[in-house]
Amino acid sequence: MDQLKLRVSYGIAGVAAGKQGTSSVTTVAVYPGSLVYSGNEAFNTIAARGNNTLTWEKSRTLNIGADVAFFGHKLSGSIEFYNKFSYDVLANTTVPVISQGETSMLLNNAEILNRGIEFTIGSDLPVAGNLIWSGMLNYSYNHNELKKFGYTGPYMPVGPAYVVGHPIGSVGVLKAVGYTPEGYVLLEGKDGTQEIIMDYNSSHSMDYVIPREGESFNDSNWAYYLGTLTPTSSLSFSNQFSWKGLTLSFMITGQFGYYVNTTSSDSFSPASRNSAAYSKRLDKALEVYDEGYANQTSYSELPLYTDSNVDAFRSGETYLATIGAAMYFKSGFVKGDHIRLNEVFLGYDLPENLLAKQGVFSRVNIYAQASNLGLIWSANGKMDPDYPLGSLKPMPVFTFGLRLGFKSW
Repeated sequence: MDQLKLRVSYGIAGVAAGKQGTSSVTTVAVYPGSLVYSGNEAFNTIAARGNNTLTWEKSRTLNIGADVAFFGHKLSGSIEFYNKFSYDVLANTTVPVISQGETSMLLNNAEILNRGIEFTIGSDLPVAGNLIWSGMLNYSYNHNELKKFGYTGPYMPVGPAYVVGHPIGSVGVLKAVGYTPEGYVLLEGKDGTQEIIMDYNSSHSMDYVIPREGESFNDSNWAYYLGTLTPTSSLSFSNQFSWKGLTLSFMITGQFGYYVNTTSSDSFSPASRNSAAYSKRLDKALEVYDEGYANQTSYSELPLYTDSNVDAFRSGETYLATIGAAMYFKSGFVKGDHIRLNEVFLGYDLPENLLAKQGVFSRVNIYAQASNLGLIWSANGKMDPDYPLGSLKPMPVFTFGLRLGFKSW
């Protein structure tokens, strides 16, 4: 061991409460005159209601880390644990209606916890003979949790929501379990009951939870907590191998611990027949139809019009309620965990003994480079989570080049 350093730090930091639309004093907006409303006289309106109780958003952060090096610094790394507690965070907060006629205001009334670990290890090692390997591995994990949120009014538990005890960016989903013989979608609640989607009420996509009445996310029978739409951990791994003027390098990255929504409200609607997602979803819908709705043991895709359901679907509400709820079906979310090959580089420098025989070039380097190479592994096994169906995925790029250095005269 060549080096061992232990690090501990603790600090309190603050950010001034100056977000857009937030001020400690009431501000006004000036509008030019209008012949109809003000007789061409300029007039003012309230732009933002002042709040003299605003204070800084603050955070307490504890860091504990270590730096190490081995074998003449040929192998080195660091590890760090952090715990960051943010408080007095500005958030939309429920207030009595007598507060200047408002029912909610931005106040210093939220708390957020971020806790995680970061790990780095690097190498500069001779492998065999003239072969040298240089690499750097970085990994980080973050646990995020909303500890306090002042808004106590109604909110929809399906879709993204700020829920105390859950990460910011978490999502609630509905559980579609199959179809009726006529092709209506069946939902299943946490208590095992099933309900047919016929209108907005039975779709449960617009149910509300009201915290000020003692309700929480868990009180919703139809909304299931899925996870977060933001990666909880990330990885990067860079490598370079050198041997007698030949250089090979590549970069691998990865993200883990999150979900991706593969559907949208318009990817299977008649107005979006030109989208890439529409044709794929229509193919799946036809496949389910051919197999028969009564023979399905799970939900696969939005149903098609049939003789049995066409009257209800054409009425509008059944169709709109079903397609709106489908945005939040659990089957529409897939794991986003993946590992990606970002770049590969191969280069060769002519040996110095060859360059010494001429008097023009000090360096001659030939190289080839490839980027946007795509996935090595994906947890969902279906799609690239960075480019859901219907989005434009960048094509691989290949570059070939020659670098010349000239000797000074």
